[in-house]
Amino acid sequence: MPDCSSAGHSTIPEILYIGVSTKMYMGYRDCLDWLARIQHEVDSRPAL
Repeated sequence: MPDCSSAGHSTIPEILYIGVSTKMYMGYRDCLDWLARIQHEVDSRPAL
């Protein structure tokens, strides 16, 4: 992690986002099942 305490820099480290392909991580069938479960959760909670 870079040193953020240098003059002119914030002391708060930057946020690091890492993307992972669910299809590559879980496999095609498991990915589709997981996405269907997520869709159900979102559809059943309109506030999300």
